[in-house]
Amino acid sequence: GVMGAPAEYFSHVPHMQTTIMRRFDASSTADLLAKLIASRTSLNGIFGMSLNFTQFEEIRRAAPDCLSLLAPTTFILLERTDQIVQAAFMARVVQRDAKLTKPSPAQRGYRYDRDLILKWLGRIERQRLGWIRWFAANNIEPYLVNYDRMLLDAPAVIKDVVKALGAENDHQQPIAIPLANAPDDEISKDWAARLIREIDSGIERPQPDRAAK
Repeated sequence: GVMGAPAEYFSHVPHMQTTIMRRFDASSTADLLAKLIASRTSLNGIFGMSLNFTQFEEIRRAAPDCLSLLAPTTFILLERTDQIVQAAFMARVVQRDAKLTKPSPAQRGYRYDRDLILKWLGRIERQRLGWIRWFAANNIEPYLVNYDRMLLDAPAVIKDVVKALGAENDHQQPIAIPLANAPDDEISKDWAARLIREIDSGIERPQPDRAAK
C-alpha cells in the first residue's frame, strides 16, 4: 500500500485494453494515463505500472508528455536469465488468450510450438535491448530486480524496492487489487528443454505435438 497499485494497464490483449479504457471512461492513451495517476496513486504520491519496452514506446508516441506526467520516475528493470523459458511461457499465454477470445473444442490444452517459441525469444531479446539502449541514451541507471530471486523470496525483493523508493517508513494503506499468483513454469521449462534438445540434435522440423494437459 505504499507503491500505488502497479499493474499492466497497457496490455496488448485487445479485450483487456478495451475493458480498462471503458472502466476509466478514457478517450485516449493520455487521458487513461492521467486518470490512472489520479486514482491509483498511494497517499505518499507514488504511482506504479508495469510495461514492456514496446508498450513504453507506444505510450510515448500516443502521449508525448507521458514522462512529464510521471516525473520524477524510477525505472525498475526485471531481468530474467533464462529467456527460453520466458519465451515458452509467452507461447502458452498467447494460446490461452486465443482460446479466451475464440474458444474451440479442438483446443483442449496447450501445444508445443517451436516456431512460436522462437518468435517470442526474438521479441524478448529485442525488448531487452530496447530498454538497455534507451537507458544508455538517456543516461538512466534502472533499479535491477532478478526474476529468479523474486520467485524465491518475493517479500525480500519487495522490501528492497520499497527502500529504494524511500517509502519504507510511509503510512501503508490497503489496496483492493489482488496480487498476481506466481507463474506455473513447469510446462514452459519442459518446452524450453525440448527446444534446446532439438536444436542441439539438429532437428529442423519436429513432428506436430499433441495437446498438453
